[in-house]
Amino acid sequence: QRCLDIIFKLQQEDKQFLFAEPVTDKVAPNYLDVVKQPMDLQTMLIKAERDEYKNYAWVRELFELMVLNALTFNRYHTNFWNEAKRFYKACLTNIFSSLGKAAPPSKYEAAILENLENARKARKMEEDRVREDKTVEKKDLVAGSKVVTVDLPGLREKTPDHPSCLPCHVAKLKPKDAYYCGWMECCFTCGSSGASDTMLFCVDCGEAFHSFCVNAPIHSMDAASVASWRCPNCKICEISADAPQDELKMLFCEMCDRGFSLDLLDPPLPAAPPGVWICG
Repeated sequence: QRCLDIIFKLQQEDKQFLFAEPVTDKVAPNYLDVVKQPMDLQTMLIKAERDEYKNYAWVRELFELMVLNALTFNRYHTNFWNEAKRFYKACLTNIFSSLGKAAPPSKYEAAILENLENARKARKMEEDRVREDKTVEKKDLVAGSKVVTVDLPGLREKTPDHPSCLPCHVAKLKPKDAYYCGWMECCFTCGSSGASDTMLFCVDCGEAFHSFCVNAPIHSMDAASVASWRCPNCKICEISADAPQDELKMLFCEMCDRGFSLDLLDPPLPAAPPGVWICG
């Protein structure tokens, strides 16, 4: 029963569900290539319910193995590494100092402390590298009379961005479901993560869209067109790099989905031509 109580406390301390379930390659590619002894709270709970633990020192050993796996797989000072570090220290303070105080540190404690120390040294080395050298002359002082004054335009009073022209759906998820959905790309328009082979990513805003949700001709687009594709919210004229006030003055290629202002074409066009139009 004590083992079950400790595991339930560990689950409550896992605020981001980092250790809730077994890690799969779909969630973290190459995880099993790095971590040879995976462990998670769900597996620990199953073992406890089967009465596989002789005492709760075994629980602490698997707890430290689980933390070591997270610290090893994730880079120093990333969000998941920081969460693993917080979880480890919080559990030692709030759980293993009271409910499991008789459980001694396991063989994995030394590796955990070594990882934390290496992370501290890495951060200090990076801070030393970027620390400003007071003896270096500033570029403006070296340039002297060669410095040119530039007059910049005033700041806009209002943002030039227009409201979104795309419908979007709001889906409310439980914290656990939201955590795992955070790893997946979902279409901005329909909210689905399926049909990933038809996904396009806007080069400006980074949002994902199904090609069929935005009527983009993905099967006729080459690699450069896919890499530089812009969503309907971010569409601009590829000649002027600006978006005309009147959207009817924009013409879109049926093969690459790039936009062009009618006035800047050669020759200029008064209106969009009927039928299929393909840029040069």
